[in-house]
Amino acid sequence: MSESANISSIEAVTRFLAVLRDRKTRAENILSAQQQEMHRVIDWLEQELPFLWKQELRKRYDRVAMKRTEYESCKLRTMSGDRPSCYEEKKAYELAKQRLHEAEEKIDVVQRWRTKFTQQAEESRGRLGKFQHVLENDLEKTIALIERMVQSLEAYMGRTLASDEEDP
Repeated sequence: MSESANISSIEAVTRFLAVLRDRKTRAENILSAQQQEMHRVIDWLEQELPFLWKQELRKRYDRVAMKRTEYESCKLRTMSGDRPSCYEEKKAYELAKQRLHEAEEKIDVVQRWRTKFTQQAEESRGRLGKFQHVLENDLEKTIALIERMVQSLEAYMGRTLASDEEDP
């Protein structure tokens, strides 16, 4: 049984091959950019954000200590035998404690997000790894196959044209 192909234009196959190569390159670039972005976010969550919040936590501890000292000093003062209400100092101290608590919560939130994002990134890497395998292996094999087909068609067309020229 003889197999035959009905190809009307080798140029069309060649253009298809060029588009396929272009799409493969684009997909590889997008995949690379996606992986770089994931690494950037992971670095941010693992390095930068914890460092920033730990610094902020230290500042807020110092602020609480300073406001507590101001509040305690106010409570010890007497003016004309009366003690001041120290309302403003107490409010400032309470606010400083609240902001310290917020910083502690932020550190916990960053830790949870880091864990969650790392898990999601690992799942994504698995899916992207399969896609990368298709690009690097399956699509590359397909491109090589089409290239060989084009070469065979060009050789066939060259022989056909040469034999047509020989027959008067």
